[in-house]
Amino acid sequence: MQEKIYDLVSFQGDRLARKIKNYLDEVFKDESEAILYYKEPDYATPTDILPTFTVCSKKYGIFVFIYYDYTSELLTEINDKFWIIKGNKTKNKILDFQDYCFKLDNDIKMPSNEIYEDIKIHKYVLFPLISSETISVNLKRQNVTLLFEDFNGYKLLKDIPEVNIDNEDWSKMLSVIQKSNILTKETEYIVDTPISNVRDAIAYNNQQISLFDEDQLDASMTITEGAQRIRGLAGSGKTVILSIKAARLHRKYKDAKIIYAFSTQSLYNQVTKLVNKYYSKLTGEKINPDKLEIIHAWGGKYSGPGVYYNICLSNGIKPLTVRDLYGYPDKFEEACNRLLTNNLKQEYDYILVDEAQDMPVSFFKLLEKVTKPPKNIIWAYDDLQTINSTKIPEPKELFGVNNDGSLKVPLLPSNDYILKKSYRNHKDVLMSALAFGFGMYSKNDFVQIIKEKSTWESLGFFVEKGLEFGEETIITRPTENSPNKIDQEFKSLPIVNKYAAVSTSEELEVTAKHINHLIYNELVKPEDIMVVDLQRDSKKRLATLQNYLYSNNILSVMPGLVEGAKDFMRENHVTLTTVRRAKGNEVPIVFVLGCEKIYLANSLYEKRTFRNMLFVAMTRAKGWLYLSGQKDVFNLFQEEVKKMWKDIQDGYYKFDFPTEEDFKSIEKLNLLTLDGERSEKLQNQADQLADILGQSDVSELEMFMDEETLKKLENLILRGKSKE
Repeated sequence: MQEKIYDLVSFQGDRLARKIKNYLDEVFKDESEAILYYKEPDYATPTDILPTFTVCSKKYGIFVFIYYDYTSELLTEINDKFWIIKGNKTKNKILDFQDYCFKLDNDIKMPSNEIYEDIKIHKYVLFPLISSETISVNLKRQNVTLLFEDFNGYKLLKDIPEVNIDNEDWSKMLSVIQKSNILTKETEYIVDTPISNVRDAIAYNNQQISLFDEDQLDASMTITEGAQRIRGLAGSGKTVILSIKAARLHRKYKDAKIIYAFSTQSLYNQVTKLVNKYYSKLTGEKINPDKLEIIHAWGGKYSGPGVYYNICLSNGIKPLTVRDLYGYPDKFEEACNRLLTNNLKQEYDYILVDEAQDMPVSFFKLLEKVTKPPKNIIWAYDDLQTINSTKIPEPKELFGVNNDGSLKVPLLPSNDYILKKSYRNHKDVLMSALAFGFGMYSKNDFVQIIKEKSTWESLGFFVEKGLEFGEETIITRPTENSPNKIDQEFKSLPIVNKYAAVSTSEELEVTAKHINHLIYNELVKPEDIMVVDLQRDSKKRLATLQNYLYSNNILSVMPGLVEGAKDFMRENHVTLTTVRRAKGNEVPIVFVLGCEKIYLANSLYEKRTFRNMLFVAMTRAKGWLYLSGQKDVFNLFQEEVKKMWKDIQDGYYKFDFPTEEDFKSIEKLNLLTLDGERSEKLQNQADQLADILGQSDVSELEMFMDEETLKKLENLILRGKSKE
């Protein structure tokens, strides 16, 4: 029997529950598929009781257990109407347990769950500290079994008929028990195969994932003390997991002060909806925003509440604005660093951080300073979405150390969750995005790489060979780690589509025609389409596209460019946006414009940044991807796709690992990009050098240089030529 004990804090102090669990382990020892849950599932009842254990058995149905720790001196009589406790009549508490079981039964039998098996619920009330001979029991109307201190000898399964739940109903039942169907199951628009259009394909794709995998379930449900870290690729469910965790913490600790922080403003509506939906299912109510705050990391007078902004106000400190920090490359980092010099109140019980890869280290140090012991900080990040590097710092660097050298925020291995499966992206989308992001199949643009085999495998890949300098490397992605297989049921539209244009105008016109076809011919909802533009003048370009769409009676929204940054995925509107605004969001169909930008970089730093932008944009797609650019330069893009495509469709990468010299350059770039101020300084110096060389006669300039400077320039030029 498998066990799911998510409330570790309660279970560790629950001696009687551990004793009962030992008994249940023995009862169900031969059922490998049976699952034991502690204090799950959670339902709101008038008395807010939870069962001690719920056991789901494929062979026998559902068993629900609750125990009461009364002794025979306290509890002397049980009947249908009341209990006698300390000589006084008290409401029959079994009625509360029956209320709970009634809710569980109704939830499973809800017609929209489409569970057709009549799954029986077997109910047990235990009194492990009372002998059956010392208590008066007169129950006639209660459909429960009472067990006493000799429960270990009870033959639980002796008279239980076998039901043998089929696989489909078993999966649906577990989805209800886990409550994963609350946030992932689409109930308004149900389709079956064969699929006739893209809208049906979108709905079908959403229907397929209504059960969390083990890693997701553990990460979302577990409540423990101390730090937790959640790592996973784009689409592995990090935001959903944090939303569930926030709702469960708020449910369990109603007076606790909790923050859910994020970097991308457009995430606000999505997270608020997810948290409220889950919390409402548990309690029938909305969250208390005074206790659970869903806010941006920075915030401000006009942009609204934020972690930094609220900490300043709470401590009587004037918050700094962007204007106050003019000249600093990472203004948020500087703002947090300055705030850290103050004595700050420890006022938060739990802090959850989404998009942690985009937060500066000083922000994490700030969180440590304002969080009460035992430092319940939970952060989730995608190693590959950060613009800075392929990994963020470890807890020691994030939060610092105490005077004795111990970690201020220790992270236990059991609280470090790695999500290997990416549910959002089709394998072809994810693997091609990563190949572009790293430059694996480009001619000279290898800008990122992972050297550690363990890191590749934590991301859901398998290293067949290589990872040595200059050697052929083969890395595969097991099919089970990319469950999105919509192209197997709907083959009319390729997963990845490409088109080239001779001008910006043509690129935008062709994009508008594709969107028009999807909406009017394939019946796709406008809010299921996102356009991400990589170019610098994206506001102007997207405004032109907006006009093209409007001429076809298609409405669109430009969050953060025209409308508010939180205004993502407005109903009946196509979303037109930039990479930075798109981060953290997902839609079934994504158009990425200006892909040729990755070949127009003037430096290794820019190549790294532009390729990372392309990776982020591509991985917003839950289904289909359209990539476009302007001819000539876009031909380089087409060539790179051609090199990688057969390998990716077969589920692997094959490339030559960078040489040791190139790898050192990449590592140096990793360090530089973590230091925003130094990076900006070096970029300015490089620009100045380019201006000098471009405006002067180099032969004359040479006469004013010393031998050492000339030698450095010569070595730099020779190194550049060797890479051509």
